[in-house]
Amino acid sequence: MFGVTVRQKIDQITTEPAVGDLGYPADQRLVASVMLGLQLLADEIDDIKGRPAFPVEPIAVECPVDVGTQLSQLTEQIRKLTKAVKRASKNR
Repeated sequence: MFGVTVRQKIDQITTEPAVGDLGYPADQRLVASVMLGLQLLADEIDDIKGRPAFPVEPIAVECPVDVGTQLSQLTEQIRKLTKAVKRASKNR
């Protein structure tokens, strides 16, 4: 798979037939949300891989980036998504 992007790998994996039955129907909205998230993440990874290791010109940041706040927000979003997936799987 030389030269294959992360997005292409995810697309290939998702087209393969299911290996087993979950025992309940999957919530199509959650599946679509997860797939979109994976595709966006794959696109970002491919974009990062395509960038040079050292930028040619320094990138000017107009406002300071608060990594701690962004990480806290992302962590909270992941907690909410995890709860939603657990709740949806219990309801099935």
